[in-house]
Amino acid sequence: MAKKEVRDKTLGEIRGLLDEVSNGTSGYRSLHNLTEQVEHQYHRRFLIELIQNAHDALFEVGVTDTP
Repeated sequence: MAKKEVRDKTLGEIRGLLDEVSNGTSGYRSLHNLTEQVEHQYHRRFLIELIQNAHDALFEVGVTDTP
């Protein structure tokens, strides 16, 4: 994805979440519950997992061919 597409998609997701929070809709609660589950499952390894996923994604899309 191009840089602008990623930025636009991210901003759209953030706006959607903020709308849900301000309207008190159920999507926010689901996201909150999901966040709690991830936090519990990745207790103290979250940052390492996030970095590993980013590293793996680089090789999947062929962004770089060296570690």
